Order: sequence, then C-alpha cells, then structure tokens
Amino acid sequence: MSSQLRGQFKGTSEAKILDCLVRLRCEIQIVIGPEKTSEEVGHSNVLCIT
Repeated sequence: MSSQLRGQFKGTSEAKILDCLVRLRCEIQIVIGPEKTSEEVGHSNVLCIT
C-alpha cells in the first residue's frame, strides 16, 4: 500500500485498487461507452471529487 500512496501502481491489479477505494468509502463508477468509429484510441478518466 505504501507504494500506491507514492503513486507507484506497477504490479497492482485493478481489482486491488478498486477494493482499496471501496474500503476507504469511495464511490466508484465505471462507464463504458460506444465503440469509436475512427482510428482514435479510447481513453480513461479518473476524477477525485472532494
């Protein structure tokens, strides 16, 4: 956990990160949109609302 607090997530699974956030009483929302019609690469966003 100490490496994650320093922003180092290499080797940490998404499930472990989500589990930690849930235990910290964070609300998690995963949204999957429609497929891109162009060659443009998809993207992801992380928002922290305090």
